[in-house]
Amino acid sequence: MCWVESEFRQIVEKFKKWLEYFIGGYDSILYTLIILVVIVVFTGILVSIMRKQFSLKRELNIIFSKLLMLIIIGIVNLFDMNIVIMGCTLRSMVILYYIVQEANELFSNLDIIGVCIPSVAKRILKILNQNTEND
Repeated sequence: MCWVESEFRQIVEKFKKWLEYFIGGYDSILYTLIILVVIVVFTGILVSIMRKQFSLKRELNIIFSKLLMLIIIGIVNLFDMNIVIMGCTLRSMVILYYIVQEANELFSNLDIIGVCIPSVAKRILKILNQNTEND
């Protein structure tokens, strides 16, 4: 292994550790959000192709907005750890909020694609949306 490759790996490792600290670690709630985001982006691309409105610029803007969610989660996590000192309470609430938003967008995309969505799932999502709007 050459010197440059070794340095690059060290930089990547340091960045990974910093990112893990910034967003509060990788737990099941964050993994759920990441999986939902990937599925929403994929179904969103399918919807835009079906409607013949695919635009690389638009899709990249959507992807960057999804990445900005991680920055917001990181900021809330830092606030949670350094100011509120209550553990990960605010971080978890923000991630749950984003999960509800992503699930809503996923159901909307699936409905446009033509996938049948169970009425129970629609009702649960409607209740969760009402709760997040009130809070």
